[in-house]
Amino acid sequence: MSARYVPSAVKRVLPSEPKFALWLFCFVLTGLPALCGQVPQTPDLVPTAAALDTLRNCGSTLSTGAPDLSIKILNSQRALSEGLLTGWGQTRDGWNVEPPPEEYVKQLSLEAEGCVAAANQLTDPAKQKAATETLTVISEDLRMKAADCRAGEWEGR
Repeated sequence: MSARYVPSAVKRVLPSEPKFALWLFCFVLTGLPALCGQVPQTPDLVPTAAALDTLRNCGSTLSTGAPDLSIKILNSQRALSEGLLTGWGQTRDGWNVEPPPEEYVKQLSLEAEGCVAAANQLTDPAKQKAATETLTVISEDLRMKAADCRAGEWEGR
């Protein structure tokens, strides 16, 4: 039985040492979720994460039709995600973060749905002005929510 030839470049990229395998496993376990922007969540945070994801999608959709509103919504969404899902880097019991009150999440979800509905109406010239006004109100409310969240003050708290 002859030994298999492995090019030296492959040996440099994929060492066969157990330390490398352990390092790779630890990186995937701890580093990959952070690189992807995903944070382990408690089940209580799933509705909040869903509303924030809808806002992110809405903001991305607006990037061509209303870039200024898109930037405002995406900035607020990022700030709210950091605050509501990670507690601004503060942890309680490991990764668990205290979820916002149910009423707050319901209102956030309604704003996310309203954002999507208004974004879909931007292509209709007859509804464009009303849709832009709605999106402006939503973006301002999200900006205030993000500021309140940063200060640790949200409705119902």
